[in-house]
Amino acid sequence: MEHLRLDGPRRFLAPTDYSCMGYCVPAAIGAQLAHPGRPVVGLAGDGALLMTGLELLTARQQGAAVLIVVLRDRELGQIAAFQRTLTAAAPCSVLPDYDLAALAAVSGTGCRAVDADGDLEAALDWALAETAAGRPAVLDVAIDYERKTYFTKGVVQANFGRLPWRDRLRMVGRAVVRRIF
Repeated sequence: MEHLRLDGPRRFLAPTDYSCMGYCVPAAIGAQLAHPGRPVVGLAGDGALLMTGLELLTARQQGAAVLIVVLRDRELGQIAAFQRTLTAAAPCSVLPDYDLAALAAVSGTGCRAVDADGDLEAALDWALAETAAGRPAVLDVAIDYERKTYFTKGVVQANFGRLPWRDRLRMVGRAVVRRIF
């Protein structure tokens, strides 16, 4: 997100806190139906896609040629980032592996895997051809969140800064204890 550049207004939809699970696919379909001449790309985490991914059936039925890029890290990434920040572990965020291509196929939507940077160009060419032909498409993109993003750092800092001093000290104390023990 740090590198996203838009060429005009009214080109970006996002929930108010940028981490609303399940928002992507329905929002992308709505944007495509409202503006059928514009390309629509949605970014969803693999956990979030599990909440509303079957709406690809609606996209296919309604002719909403959306491109959904699934960021596959096999965990609830935003939650895991916060857990690691506070506890140095992510105990409640690991996802079981699932077959995204099979899930997409249920709706008649094609899916391509992007396992390495070198796979991206061919996968994008395929996805853009699919959407140009009026069909939704899914890209299954393997990602690695070993480094915190600017976004994650900013959210943690902003939320921490809103707390009263007593709560800040309590949270810092708990984080220190959890990291030591």
